[in-house]
Amino acid sequence: MDSDSEYTEVASFPGHQDAVLSLSFSASGRFLAATGYSGVCVWDVIRKQRVAIPAPPSTPTTRHIYTRSAWLYFESTGLDVLVLGSQRGDVVLWQWNADDGVFKYRARARKSAPDTEVLSIDVYKRNVPAEERGRIAIGTDDGRVAVWSVAAPDKLRLKFSVQLEPAMRPRTVKFDVASHAVIACSDVGGTIVGLNCQSGRKIGVRDDGPKVMASVDVDTVKSILVASTGTSFEVLALKKRKHIKTIVSEMPDVYYPIFVAIGEGGKVLLAGSDKGRALLYDLAQGCIRQAFDYPKGGLVQQVATCTTTDFHYVAFAGTSLSQSADVVLYSKKIRVEQSTDREAPSAPPATTTGATPKMRYIIPAMYWALMLALLFICYKNTVAVIAINTRNSLSV
Repeated sequence: MDSDSEYTEVASFPGHQDAVLSLSFSASGRFLAATGYSGVCVWDVIRKQRVAIPAPPSTPTTRHIYTRSAWLYFESTGLDVLVLGSQRGDVVLWQWNADDGVFKYRARARKSAPDTEVLSIDVYKRNVPAEERGRIAIGTDDGRVAVWSVAAPDKLRLKFSVQLEPAMRPRTVKFDVASHAVIACSDVGGTIVGLNCQSGRKIGVRDDGPKVMASVDVDTVKSILVASTGTSFEVLALKKRKHIKTIVSEMPDVYYPIFVAIGEGGKVLLAGSDKGRALLYDLAQGCIRQAFDYPKGGLVQQVATCTTTDFHYVAFAGTSLSQSADVVLYSKKIRVEQSTDREAPSAPPATTTGATPKMRYIIPAMYWALMLALLFICYKNTVAVIAINTRNSLSV
């Protein structure tokens, strides 16, 4: 493999004294959050430093154990907001305060049965335009899908909460912005439900999905959905849910739920494993592109990817219970594609007329054609004058 195409380790972040339950990058890639049984850690990716967060209680309860996380960025105010889902079913918002260099608690809400774990969380748009509101979707262990509206970091409003079929456990919920829908995927049974993300009205149900969907990620650019089944990764078309391909994964020793994250604009898939490493798959070729060893070994479930202007990032974390866990960060610089033909001339500078390269050849050709036409006309006129003068001389 070309060394320039490989990721290199950036940092290893300690801090968790127990298994990590979720990993997520902020919209700009500046922050990386990890949640788990021992609390929440947030790091500044650029400075490679841990940042301050709200102080945890002396005796944490299910209300303070955050199982899932996501991010919003409000373009109108320039605020990063960490969205947390708790083991009790709460949705919590922490806002970054740049002046104090700390995340501050802003809002909490809940619409589920007591002690109903948040299984999945997603946001409609990570970058929230000035004229829009943020939207958060959650799937909970009691079989509900709820969507919340976020007008500001301290304002959470429930849009709807829908009870799914009794046998359906929404292990993954994802927004499909193109179809203005929320997709809920059951962990077993192959059921995929589509809900209108404004009203919660059911707009489609399919029962022919992968029979196990321990983790699902979507890429709206490539319009694909990838599900981890335990022995393979099933790639489906996002719109029609049509099966595209199967990528065989390494055989696990124990069938733990392995999480996946699509990266590099739909080109790669990052997946955890129970063999002390994370694996990066090429989605087009269906093969392993790179393996990342986890120094402490054991189970690696949680993974995350992010692309910024200059870098692709991947992150993964240890998930073994009752063991300290590190979050490991790798990066790869995005190369600017250059022409391989060294002899090829550089393109002429653009002109204010907006002429294309073809026009730069056509215009001179037209000019010389006109000049030749004028010369030919002058030549004909000269010949005619000489002929008239000659006849006049003979007649005299």
